[in-house]
Amino acid sequence: MLGINTVYLSVADAKEWGFNRVEISPSPHGTKQERQKKMIDEMEYAKLINMPFSFHLPVYVFDWFHGRDLDAFFLDSNNNKSNMSMNLLEENLKRLSDCGVDYLVTHFSGVYRDSIRTKKTDEKARTALLKMQDIASKYGLLVYVEYMGGNRSFSEPELWLEYTHDLSNVGILVDTGHLYFSCELHGFDFEKKFELLRPNVDAFHFWSIFGHGAYESSEAYKKNHHIMPRIEQTRDKGWAFDTEDVFIRMKKTGKPIVLEATSRYNGREYFDAGAKEMLELEKN
Repeated sequence: MLGINTVYLSVADAKEWGFNRVEISPSPHGTKQERQKKMIDEMEYAKLINMPFSFHLPVYVFDWFHGRDLDAFFLDSNNNKSNMSMNLLEENLKRLSDCGVDYLVTHFSGVYRDSIRTKKTDEKARTALLKMQDIASKYGLLVYVEYMGGNRSFSEPELWLEYTHDLSNVGILVDTGHLYFSCELHGFDFEKKFELLRPNVDAFHFWSIFGHGAYESSEAYKKNHHIMPRIEQTRDKGWAFDTEDVFIRMKKTGKPIVLEATSRYNGREYFDAGAKEMLELEKN
């Protein structure tokens, strides 16, 4: 079930290397129209070679969406902004309903570091997820919200599980790097939260980082962004987690694992070697 993001490795190369799925994601390069065309072309090629695929939304972005492609305003207190994100989701699902995608990934909680959890924010989150369920069910698709801790009012993994456990078309994707950053932001224990989520979620993104801090307070992240997993990465060497151990535990779930890394750290050779190491781990 190991796959790779198509931003830094083509669908053709992913197939040649031995990956059994791909996740088609927005490129950080090019115009809105160029990014969209690239994703659709990748989808068509994946279908041509019978390569299972997921999408990291959005594929389609419109002039009325006031934000960056990956911004999520579902939980914004401004209803116009939260409705804008929900409308973008529906417009994407409408256009992708017959494309044969396995599932779609979306950012959900957004970045609201100073927010406070209240009854009102809980209701906002649950209502948004129920609305997502209605939309996903309408188009016969699976939507996985990507766990992040950047919104203080909706950061506890337990709450994510509680609010999605009864939804048939909406699930959770755990991103190992974002989970680590959530632990850094909120004082969570990575091992405990990972083991809580691992058997109960639907898919994984896999990348690592080293050092302390999160996002703009992490010097390693600002310089390297998502680092390709390597077996040599261990906690006693300052990495976020023991890469091999975390991979093996994800693999045991039988759920899709997608490598979501860039080649900024130590160049393309490090990226390629890590991808091939993970492919070998999957075989064992």
